[in-house]
Order: sequence, then C-alpha cells, then structure tokens
Amino acid sequence: MKKIAVFLFLFNTLFIFAQKQISGVVKDNTGNPLPGVNIVEKGTSNGVTTDIEGFYKITVQEGASLIFSYVGYSSVTRPADSLTIDVSLSEEGAQSLDEVVV
Repeated sequence: MKKIAVFLFLFNTLFIFAQKQISGVVKDNTGNPLPGVNIVEKGTSNGVTTDIEGFYKITVQEGASLIFSYVGYSSVTRPADSLTIDVSLSEEGAQSLDEVVV
C-alpha cells in the first residue's frame, strides 16, 4: 500500500512540474490595452481573458501554444516558450456587406 501511495505522489509531482505559468499584456496596434481578449491553450479548453488593462495570467503544459483572439482583430498564435508573452493584435480589414436583409 505504501508503494502505491509513493507512486501516486511522485506521479502527481511530475505532472505539476510539467506546467508553467505565463503572463503578459495584450495591446492593439496603437499600444492601447485590450480588455476581454480570449487566450486559449491550443488543443484544450484551458483559457482566460484579459483584464481591463489587457493583463492575463494562464497556466499551461510544457510545449503548448497560445491562441489570442478578439472580435474585430486578427487572431495570433504564439508558442509558450517564455514566461512573459506580450502580444499586439491588429484590426482585421473592413468588410462590406453586399446585402442587408431586415
């Protein structure tokens, strides 16, 4: 029984060390912070949103990638290879509608 408990403890410890916490700021192309930007670990449902000053903090697995998305802006994917990742999002090109149906 002790061997099983030690194994489970070591397994959980390895799992915890395989994660890292990443933080940063998301701004638009003029340098203004963007509140409410979605940041998701690629391939998972693990995600957060930026606060009113564009700041975020997320815990991800080693080797993960982060997807930054915001309505009206182009999405950006960045590898989570450092502990601080600051991102600048650019606006998508204006799209016109051919028809409006009421």
